[in-house]
Amino acid sequence: MYVGKGSGGRAYQHLKCSETTKLFHRKLHSLLKRGYQPTIKIFPKASEREALDFEETLIAYIGRFVKGDGPLLNIRSSSPSVTSCFNKVPPGASTEQLILMRAKAIEKTSQRVSVNGVVYDSIAKASSATGFSRKTITKRAKISAPGFMFV
Repeated sequence: MYVGKGSGGRAYQHLKCSETTKLFHRKLHSLLKRGYQPTIKIFPKASEREALDFEETLIAYIGRFVKGDGPLLNIRSSSPSVTSCFNKVPPGASTEQLILMRAKAIEKTSQRVSVNGVVYDSIAKASSATGFSRKTITKRAKISAPGFMFV
């Protein structure tokens, strides 16, 4: 549902929030009313940069609702907030599993791609420049749809 970088008890503050004006809080309150409880995973990181990089990697891997490529309610690809996610990071995930997820996410978004004759260093950069979602670009490049290909 949401991935974010935070500190202290930040991951649990959303559960106590009564605000319902934001999509995130409306969805969270709706899930809580139906008896669902979020899985909150805390990943200790050595530095602020490492934490932000990991947050951005998870968001890219899972995908955002507003971009049409995933379920996360994150508005931005990276933001200083709460580290939590509904059922996307396996409970008890080992460091090795997280490293593998990170590597897959980096590979997924760093592959060079051509869209309408313009070559981009990554799917994410092509998505930002063209307005196509990463999912759309990936699907079209995989089948070599006109104007899309991996390079």
